[in-house]
Amino acid sequence: MMVRSIGALVLCLLAAAPAAAEPLPTATPEAVGLLPERLEAIGARLTADVDDGVIPGAVLMILRNRKVAYFEAFGESDTRDHTAMAPDSIFRIYSMTKPITSVVAMQLVEEGRLKLSDPVEKYIPAFANPRIGIEGKDDAGEPVLEGEAPATRGPTVHDLLRHTSGVVYGAFGRGAIRDIYAEKRITGTTLTAFDQASAIGETPLAFEPGTGWEYGRSTDVLGAVIEVVEGKPLSEVFRERILGPLRMEDTAFWVADEADRARVAHPLDSTVSGREFLLDPAKEPVQLSGGGGLFSTATDYARFVLALMNGGTLDGARILGPRTVAYMTSDHLGDIPHRAPEGVPTTGYLPGPGYGFGLGFAVRTDAGVSPLQGTVGDYFWGGYAGTYFWIDPRQDLAVVFMVQSVREAAPYRELLRNMVYGALLPREAASGD
Repeated sequence: MMVRSIGALVLCLLAAAPAAAEPLPTATPEAVGLLPERLEAIGARLTADVDDGVIPGAVLMILRNRKVAYFEAFGESDTRDHTAMAPDSIFRIYSMTKPITSVVAMQLVEEGRLKLSDPVEKYIPAFANPRIGIEGKDDAGEPVLEGEAPATRGPTVHDLLRHTSGVVYGAFGRGAIRDIYAEKRITGTTLTAFDQASAIGETPLAFEPGTGWEYGRSTDVLGAVIEVVEGKPLSEVFRERILGPLRMEDTAFWVADEADRARVAHPLDSTVSGREFLLDPAKEPVQLSGGGGLFSTATDYARFVLALMNGGTLDGARILGPRTVAYMTSDHLGDIPHRAPEGVPTTGYLPGPGYGFGLGFAVRTDAGVSPLQGTVGDYFWGGYAGTYFWIDPRQDLAVVFMVQSVREAAPYRELLRNMVYGALLPREAASGD
């Protein structure tokens, strides 16, 4: 592992941040109540995993008291040509796009241009006259659609934000509704966001909206809703509303500058989850996926994280009001079961025990219960290819982890949680800076 002094760390941050952006503030670990030897243990573990071929490389940033106290790059960004991982390496962040889409939706809510109670059909007409698909199996045990029943109501914008819409993913698991997604190429990337949302609307819902939680393409539909409201592509909306104001210059739906593609991090070669199976950074996408289409860097995503920690503002740019941030990061499930209704094929409740779900984030509701360390009120999400972040407001802590390893995504989330909290002292123990 490369060990950097705080002076070298500042230079890395300056190099990784866009020229127009203010450098992220830094502090020594001791000054913000982090135990340096425990942080070294995290670095040693990641280094060992690189050496053992578990992951190709990674970038880890830890912020406390809104300052960067730890920022390290490990291993290689490309094992084919042995390019070293760098602080400004670019990653496919997949579902870490969802919080950004959710924030944009809430900006429109603040402006009175969108309401959480709005039916999706108001923006995507194909969602009119919704039906619920009835799952069954044929004699061979294969999933079949046994019939359809009219839905009591259609999904709302609120349902899209909290994944209670009845919209599922077609790429994970089997089921009659999921198979229809595959047949209609809803799971592919050749449809525009609006056309994909329309195809989803024409397909039966997996369950009555508001009666269960199931991870799916709800946020992709939300991205299409945003495009309708704004009358422009999601890429432009993101640039004008989030990426530009927060100076996230390395975040986009593709890596347009050929020179920057050398900075893209890739997974280990695999016949299942190698780079050929992931988003192509050199290809401008037809589908601007609000659910999982962005590329970003640790520094860029940290700027988004800091804006949330600051109640919606960073370096003079306000993207949300503080009460809206608090509302988004509160549990919005209430009595809604943390699972899909009985008989509906499911990928499971991804936030896990001890967590509810807000508007774009899993939100911790219990001090215990979860196998992940944390604090009531912390919130998080991650991406398919392994990227992950969480924010703990009570501890004034945030972590951004970038890696490209589908297989190791879940294990690292638990590992990092437990090791980072093991390095954490009470806020009053910080020595000052």
